[in-house]
Parts: sequence; structure tokens; C-alpha cells
Amino acid sequence: MASSQQHRVDLCPRCGPLLLNAITVGTDGEIIDIDPPDHLALTNDPPSDIEAREVRQRIHHAGFQLANVKLELSRLHKHSSYSSVLELKLVRKRKALLKKIAANCAILAPMRRVPADVILEIFAWVLSQSLQGNPLYGSAYFRMSDDSAKLFPPWNLSHVCARWRVLSLSTSGLWENICLDGRETRNLHATIQTQLERSALRSLRISFNSSSSLNHEILAGLLVEHAHRWQSIHINFLSTAMLDVLNNCGANLNHLHIFSVERIALSQNADAYRFLLAAPNLSTVLVGAYSQASLPFEGLRLKQLRVPHNAPWLPVARQLRTLTLTGVRRDSNIELPALLGLKVDREDILTSLTAPGLQNLHVDDVSDHAAAALVGFVHRSACTLRRLSTNNPLYDMNFLAEIPAIWELGLRLPERGVPIGLSRLDISGTNPNPALPELRLLWVFHSRRSGMDRKVRSSLEEIMESRSRSAAHLTAALSVFNFSGSELPLKQPNGMIQRLGSLGISVGFWEKESASRRYEEFLELYV
Repeated sequence: MASSQQHRVDLCPRCGPLLLNAITVGTDGEIIDIDPPDHLALTNDPPSDIEAREVRQRIHHAGFQLANVKLELSRLHKHSSYSSVLELKLVRKRKALLKKIAANCAILAPMRRVPADVILEIFAWVLSQSLQGNPLYGSAYFRMSDDSAKLFPPWNLSHVCARWRVLSLSTSGLWENICLDGRETRNLHATIQTQLERSALRSLRISFNSSSSLNHEILAGLLVEHAHRWQSIHINFLSTAMLDVLNNCGANLNHLHIFSVERIALSQNADAYRFLLAAPNLSTVLVGAYSQASLPFEGLRLKQLRVPHNAPWLPVARQLRTLTLTGVRRDSNIELPALLGLKVDREDILTSLTAPGLQNLHVDDVSDHAAAALVGFVHRSACTLRRLSTNNPLYDMNFLAEIPAIWELGLRLPERGVPIGLSRLDISGTNPNPALPELRLLWVFHSRRSGMDRKVRSSLEEIMESRSRSAAHLTAALSVFNFSGSELPLKQPNGMIQRLGSLGISVGFWEKESASRRYEEFLELYV
């Protein structure tokens, strides 16, 4: 009896995946065809309708053969004495059929049919989630790693398949974030040059570590040539040498919108920062909390500012739309007529501010006197506050009734016990004096490893249920975060999910890393 057996696996000389069309296996003269069409097996292109139909038929035929092979093996094993040669043939045939099914199923994978614009949206999301983000200007940037490995986006996105490579290289927006993080890798200069070429004429977002001499060389040489494309620049330490570089290219900073610096440890006259005045579109300045020296703000047209509270920022106070302050209180009253978003690290700073148009407020470090300071600030400003969040636990929430216009509330629960006044968020008919009747979104943060207190959970369920029934047009959402452990904050969350889900309320659970990102997103005051 003629018998042909072949088992050959070839690898692509370029990228290494199996060349599936090179695999054939046969037993007893029967050759099993496991060849998907070459243009589909070697690419990620989607099949046509006719090709998809043929692939499904091939999978069906292989599945039928696989069932027969399994049946033959089962029968063979029932005999006390059987041919090991025949068993080996059947095992090889089963293995080949499984490969055939897997290869053809891959042709029908939904990823092949995803449109290019959707893939690019996924790429953008990967870039924003997988890379180390720059917290100062709120966007992801490319973090240089071993340039021979290129393990991080956007580089690795171009090494998956021909289709992804074409999309990656033709999408300049994926290459606009450049980070010089101080690691002097072997081909850093060439890598940055390649990234600049792939970014085409896009605006550049640059993050710069000034501790590396090679970084200074690249910034002073290669990147300065593209100063007209700078949209944002973040520097960890503003040195004299760095000031010279920035001032030398000041005339070309027409597109610079964001300047961010972690630390300024030098005192200079106003002329030393003339590049700021030379950037006509500069709208955001972010200065680290521990800077010993301050930038001159006279003449700047800013909309967003983050500075230590004792910095001389008053010349731009009346034009700001968002402001982040750190430090001690000031005694003088400061009016912020255009301010929409405010973030302070202590509530006592609020005693020196007035913001009649304020909508978003976050107070990081809340003391026992926070309620009086918050309420006094809102009443003095006569503002309609829509979003309020705090980082420290609130033990008494009765003061919320004094600022009833809030739509979104983010609060941190105490580790133990129910905050006083939490039940006043209930707006059912049984509550004679409800707080925050317009509340639409409630974000709850807690840090108990063992999960949320049963009384707190019950109160939150009642709050959400009452709001869903009495205000059907509002979207009430309860999001529970757990910062201290990887387990879910509720020991048995399914019942709560089903109960609130039947009322049209979304309930989200996030683990530690994701919770931190979501919490930071909630605290963003950018408008």
C-alpha cells in the first residue's frame, strides 16, 4: 500500500511566522490539503465573500475528518494489542488537521475585517495607555528603550504584519511624541531622526531630561531645527544651558502651546525667559510644586496655569480658565473672573480666592475645617459649582446641602464607618431634606482591603435606586474603586450589579492600576 508522509515547517526569513502553505501531511496515500490561499496565509488581509465561503468549507471538511480520526483512535485503544505504527499515523493526522483548522480559522478572524480607521483608533489608545504618560500635560509620549528591541509603541506596531506596518508608517500622528529620558542608547540620534521623518509635518510633543549631555546635543542640534513644530515641551530641570537653547530658538516657537517644567532652581531676570514672550500661542504653563525660582508672568496670555501658590502669577490671574495651586494661603483677595476649573492642595487657599464662574473644584488635602472653607468660597464667589472632588476622606457630608447645584461628586470614604450625612444624597420621598438634588454622577473611592462597609454599600444602593426612580432623565452612575488590593471592593458584587443594572445604573469595578488612571482622569480640570 502506497503511503506518503510529509511534515515540513518553514519559517518566514523576515519575520519568523510559519509558512502554513508549506505543511502537508498524508496517510495511506491520502494527502490532506491544509493550504489556505497564499495571499491570505501570509498577510492579514480580509478574505472576499467567496474566499470566506471556501475557508468555512475547508474548516467543516477538516472537522469531519478530525472526528473520524478521533473515532479511529478510540477504537484502536480499545484493543489490547494494536499497531503502534498505525497509532502514530493517526496522531500525526490529528495534529495536521488541528493545524489546518487553526490556520483557516485565522483567515476568518474578526481582526482582519476591522477597518483601517478603527485600527488607527486602537493604535492611538495603545499609545495613550501602554506608554508612560506625562502627568503634566496629560498625554502619552514615547519613552525611549533599547533601540535594538523597539518594544514599545509606536515602533512595535509596525512589526506585526504588512498591513499594520503600512498603517503605522503612514500615520504621522503616531510619531509626534518624543521623549529624551536620559538613557544614552546606542543609536538614539538615528532613532530620533527616524521618528522626526515619520512624524512628517505634525506638531511635536517633547519630553526632555536635562541630565544627559547627549540629550542636550540632540535638543540643541536635531530638535532645534524643528522648533517651529513644537506644540509642547516638558523639562524636568530648567538649567542655564537649557535656557540658552530655548532663547536661541524663541523666534521659531510660533506653535508652542504648552511649557512644563518640574523644577527651577535658579534665579534669573525676566530677560532670561524671553522665549516665553516670543511664543505667541503659549496658553499653558505648568511649574512643579518644589521649584525654588519662578517664571515671570507679566505679558503672558495664559488660559491654564499650575504653579506654587507663592509664585508671582497675579498678572495672568484674570485671564485664566484653569488653575492648579500648591502651597500656603495668601492674605490678599484674588479675583479670577474667567476661571472654570480650580485644583488646590489645601482648602485654606480658597479663603483668598474669588471665582464667580467656577464650575469644577478639587481640593486635595481636606482638613477638619474643609466644610466651612468650601461653603464660604462658593457663597463668596456666587458660583454655580457643578463638579466637586476631594482626595481625603469626608467624615461629615452635611455641608453638601449648602452647594446644591453639583452634578458630579467624587468623594473618598473613610476606612471604617458611614460618613455623617451620606444618606442625605437620597432623594426619595422618605428623605425630608435631601442634598444635591441635581446630582448625576457619583464616584466613590475607598481603600479598605476587605471591601466596602456593608452599611455604606447599603446606603449607596438606596441612593442610586432613589435617584433612578425619581429622576429617570438623569444618568446616575456608581463607580467603586479599590486602591489597596487587586481584589474587587465588594465581596459579592453580582447581586448589586444586577439590582442596579435593572434600574439602568452602570456599576464599574477597577483594580489598582486602572483605578489610579481613572481617578486622575476624574480630577482633570481641563476644559
